[in-house]
Amino acid sequence: MAVEETREQQQIYNTFRSYIYLFLIVELIMNQPITADNRVTGFILELIARFKIFNNVASCKLIELICIGVTCIGTRPQKALKFNVKTMVLYPIGIGITFIALCMMFHKGIWGGLLFGFPTNRVLYAMTSIIGTMLLHQGLDGISRYYNYKLGEDRFNFENESFQQSEELNENPYSVNIPMIYYFKGRMHKGWINIINPFRGTIVLGTPWFW
Repeated sequence: MAVEETREQQQIYNTFRSYIYLFLIVELIMNQPITADNRVTGFILELIARFKIFNNVASCKLIELICIGVTCIGTRPQKALKFNVKTMVLYPIGIGITFIALCMMFHKGIWGGLLFGFPTNRVLYAMTSIIGTMLLHQGLDGISRYYNYKLGEDRFNFENESFQQSEELNENPYSVNIPMIYYFKGRMHKGWINIINPFRGTIVLGTPWFW
């Protein structure tokens, strides 16, 4: 049952991951001077335009950020042997926020001539919007992977519940000595269960018989 729930949750998270870039595409379409050259294109643009939230860059980025947050909650943990906070978190998030701020600046007005058939500032807006969203997703995803790994690293509290046990063999003519292997401080150790006096605590049960 738990496995099925995990798969269903992962499907939900993957759906939200797809929504991030779906909303990004819709944002770029609605914020570029695109004209409809046929009825189908016109119908699609008119349909999207009914959702006023896509006509504002800030609201689009807010939706994308919410989807990124939901996606990062479900990110699979990964053992970070070479986890670098600067390159995997700080730089992507810092540069991503900077690019998103720039995309909002480039979106204002129409200036700079034409580039690839579109106003130069709108081309710069599209580039910074895409790169900023991807970098922000990468940075938050790195935090989530590392945090989820640390959270589940010692789920059953093995480290705090393990302790040093006897590794010396203590024997006498009546002792019972059982070899064992136990976990302590991240390693498996060999030890002994030494029952020095097996008669202590032995209970003899029965009915006495007299001849």
